[in-house]
Amino acid sequence: LLAQEVVIHGRQQVIGLIAAKSTAIQAPEEMEKILPLGELMIDTGLAVDQVRSLIRIGDRATIRRETLDLMGDCITGKAMDDRAGIAVMYACAQELKRLRHEARVIFQSSVQEETTGLGARIGVHKWQPDFAIAVDVGFGMTPEVSIEDGLEMGKGPGISLGSNSHRKLYHMLLDTAKTYHIETQLELTPTGSGTNGQPMQIVRQGVPVAVVSLPLRYMHTSVETIRMKDIELTAQLLAHLIADITGEKKEELLCYETN
Repeated sequence: LLAQEVVIHGRQQVIGLIAAKSTAIQAPEEMEKILPLGELMIDTGLAVDQVRSLIRIGDRATIRRETLDLMGDCITGKAMDDRAGIAVMYACAQELKRLRHEARVIFQSSVQEETTGLGARIGVHKWQPDFAIAVDVGFGMTPEVSIEDGLEMGKGPGISLGSNSHRKLYHMLLDTAKTYHIETQLELTPTGSGTNGQPMQIVRQGVPVAVVSLPLRYMHTSVETIRMKDIELTAQLLAHLIADITGEKKEELLCYETN
């Protein structure tokens, strides 16, 4: 958070900078210390009276950063996790316009995925879908990320295999990718995917769930980075899966075991 520009959402928007004691006057032991949140401050450049008139205790602050195009087809910005998921859903809807499909498709962008998953849980409880797919992000490969934990940028979405993944839906995704020559990767999540797949899976009598993850670098920072190619490949995969689930395939999916 240090040195980040922020917008404070008070009675009006106020620009500020997250600051801390200068390293020039820090003791050696302070330089090695990670500052806890309570020791950070936001400098607005305003007089005390102005701050008190515009900002109240409890007002929120968000990172102030514009999305940027990088070399190739990469883009970087804040909250790609999980605005990139919304981009996938939009691209999937555009792809479905070209395809014949029987399904009624519901696109849901929900709140609190990082904390309780309540948004996804309430949405699935309301819509009662035959199956659900969580679109999220995985760790894009960088030198410090192990092959077991990472996804290659530009090689398509990771298809999750683990406790939040319905086995038949997982294999349907693999078959769809093979049929339409769509690049995908395997994402192993044996103890849970850390996504909305988990809360959606246990709503009502249970919902078959799959999880697909976009490779994303620098997760949970203000410079999260993705490739547009991965968004396009993920959207194509989901659209063709939806179009292909008809008749017997739908029956087979709905007559599922809990594993």
